[in-house]
Amino acid sequence: MKVVVTLLVVVVTLLHYGEAVKCYNKKVVECGGSCFIKTTDGDDFSELGCDPAFKNKTTVEDGVTTKYCNGDKCNSAVVSFGVSFGFNLFLLVQGTLLHQLL
Repeated sequence: MKVVVTLLVVVVTLLHYGEAVKCYNKKVVECGGSCFIKTTDGDDFSELGCDPAFKNKTTVEDGVTTKYCNGDKCNSAVVSFGVSFGFNLFLLVQGTLLHQLL
């Protein structure tokens, strides 16, 4: 039974991450790739958006730093935990409680 519960938690988590991420791009948009935030030397930020390719890196080119991320609204200028963190915390607590009960 413990194996079934563990597998269920893993499958639900993977399905949750399989959804398109939401990125800031003047407004919140669905993104099939990665969100990004571009900054220039000395500026807070200059551009927020969605790149159609999946990337998880930081690039620096001609004084412009581009940081790619893959979580919901991860390219915000303000750090927030969002729904994804809360949902995953809920799954972790549920899995732990079920494990202790069984």
